[in-house]
Amino acid sequence: MGSEKARPNLLDVARHAGVSPATVSRVLNNTAPVRASVRERVMASVKALGYQASASSSSMSLLRQNAIALIIPDILNPYFTEIVRGVQDETSGDKLMPLLLDTAEDPQREHDFLRM
Repeated sequence: MGSEKARPNLLDVARHAGVSPATVSRVLNNTAPVRASVRERVMASVKALGYQASASSSSMSLLRQNAIALIIPDILNPYFTEIVRGVQDETSGDKLMPLLLDTAEDPQREHDFLRM
């Protein structure tokens, strides 16, 4: 076994800065006001630990805020065409992004999508 050190994660940054993981998330994503002193402490911990947010967690965070998932059993079934179009039309003014997921009638894929 090598002496590879695990990449620091958000929880590591929170512990190092003495704040909650939610506070670290607020600072990194700039989603809510945070006192300047707390922001500085979090950013100092990010630098000290060499923390880098993973692209997948950042993009998933964005999707959670701005997306609506449509999980359908068969994208080729014309029955779903109007439903997908209607959802797209209704969400466009709300700045929501419809995310179309096709399970191909596979129960395991459906389960995986629902967990995601």
